[in-house]
Amino acid sequence: MEGISTAVIFERLLHVENEISDLRRALLRMYGAELAKKNPGSLRGIWKGAVIDEEDFAEAKASLFPEKHL
Repeated sequence: MEGISTAVIFERLLHVENEISDLRRALLRMYGAELAKKNPGSLRGIWKGAVIDEEDFAEAKASLFPEKHL
């Protein structure tokens, strides 16, 4: 890529990223509900490495069922 400055490449990349973002938003507006039904997504890995202990369960129960923990 001789002859093209880093600044020009950076500006072109920003332009492409903006176009992709605009296209993604347009597709979601047009087909978002349909896409969500076909591929609802995954939460797999979202808590990777988290350590959950009995205290966490007790807090969750207390917040979900406050009348039982008075």
